[in-house]
Amino acid sequence: MPWDSLELSKLAIQAATPVVAIGIAYRINRAIEQFKHTQWRNQKLIERRIAAYDTISPELNDIICYYAYIGRWKEFSPLDILSKKRSVDKSIYLSAPFFSEDILEPYDRIMDLCFSMFSGNGQDARLRTKAQNRKPFFNGAWDSTWDTRFTDEKLAPATYFDAYHKLISIFSNEIGLESVNK
Repeated sequence: MPWDSLELSKLAIQAATPVVAIGIAYRINRAIEQFKHTQWRNQKLIERRIAAYDTISPELNDIICYYAYIGRWKEFSPLDILSKKRSVDKSIYLSAPFFSEDILEPYDRIMDLCFSMFSGNGQDARLRTKAQNRKPFFNGAWDSTWDTRFTDEKLAPATYFDAYHKLISIFSNEIGLESVNK
């Protein structure tokens, strides 16, 4: 009995159906695996960003409080503030690859507001604030050599807060939270 084209077509479709189904299932499974991997990677990225924020934010908050004369500012010597700056610098620049490039501009703005940097090889940054406003309130013994660590500049606290809130909003957005209110 000769095979007619209809019979051959039916046979070809019956043979091809499992192959096509396997191909479709493979592609769907591959897409699901890629989605799972992307989801896992994004979760790890968010966890890394939160860890960086948890490291950076307390020290940065202390720096802002120092300049705005609020909170525990009286407890910090100029050396404490410089140490906090170094710690935050290290943490933010090591963590920068985990954030968008938007994070460094407001951070650098805060550091420029708070510190006079690059005053010479081997020279520490100087604090852009007045030593005379710090001495009477410092909770410890004031070391007179600290006076040279200040520039005798003063900005309104709102200037620091504006820069700080901009940075915190970017952190918040990159962690996946809604932007914080000012």
